[in-house]
Amino acid sequence: TYASLCLFTGPIVSAMCNLYGFRWMLILGGILTSTGIGLAYFIKSFPVMLLFFGVTAGIGGGCALIPITAPVGYWFDKKRPIAIGASSAGSGIGMLLVPYTTNMIMTLYGWKCAFLYHSAICSLYIVLGIFLISLPPVLIKTEESPADRPVRKLRGDVHPKMLKAHNK
Repeated sequence: TYASLCLFTGPIVSAMCNLYGFRWMLILGGILTSTGIGLAYFIKSFPVMLLFFGVTAGIGGGCALIPITAPVGYWFDKKRPIAIGASSAGSGIGMLLVPYTTNMIMTLYGWKCAFLYHSAICSLYIVLGIFLISLPPVLIKTEESPADRPVRKLRGDVHPKMLKAHNK
């Protein structure tokens, strides 16, 4: 549930990032994710666990996923592939380290404390959101109106019915 909601919320979160900005969506994602995972520490039934860990933290993870990755592409023009690669490599390193630290915390303090550990890690989204640098201004080029464009000659293989349908 967690992973599917993280990924399925992408189109909605992308539209919300356009409306509210990456900063606020990252802060919202941090609040939802850390709250959902943190409350899993206190839960005793599976359906409630599914609600908080799966749904709340899943939607929060989706709200944080796009604001973490997308701004990198806006900031770098010339070295964009290197910047996005470095950003992606950082998340990969985190994916390698988290299972080992989670296992260590579960061994030392129990499996419920692992939820608190993950909640603390996800609360760092809030800190990142606070310090997220605003995007640089983007120049928008406007197109000419269709009446100002030069008329193009069509190829000879265009069927007249296609032209009638296109002109409606």
